[in-house]
Amino acid sequence: MFFVRFVLIHDIILAMTKSSIINRLGFTLIELLVVIAIIGLLSSVVVALLNESRAKGVDAAVKDNLVQLRNEAEIYYSTQGSVYSGLFNSGTNASEIFTLAQSASGTSEGVASIAGDGQSWSAWVPLKTDVSKAWCVDSQGSSKILDSLPSGVITVCP
Repeated sequence: MFFVRFVLIHDIILAMTKSSIINRLGFTLIELLVVIAIIGLLSSVVVALLNESRAKGVDAAVKDNLVQLRNEAEIYYSTQGSVYSGLFNSGTNASEIFTLAQSASGTSEGVASIAGDGQSWSAWVPLKTDVSKAWCVDSQGSSKILDSLPSGVITVCP
């Protein structure tokens, strides 16, 4: 009697699970929509982080170009008789490096200037991550972020 009862209960449970498995071969529309929404949310977070990383990479390229500009300026200074006059003339390496820094930031803003006596210079270019700030280098060896874009001609990073 016990064995018969067990077999009947077992057969009923087995029949219920088989029918629910047969009826449940796919996903419901709600389940699919939830999965798609989660994937969309995660991909938007990844894209936002990727764009931020790209902008930081651009800022690094601008800073690197301006540091190279300072190195080129020192070579120019030592070969031109201890004067910076003509440093940013068209066709000089310094002029080309400054143009590279501007194009890396995606802007034509930025200024490279030389003091009237030819003894000091500075160059700044806006940053991609915050266009109200700029990276500045000068003949005194200073390299720093400026909290605001300079107005007018500067020959030393403030």
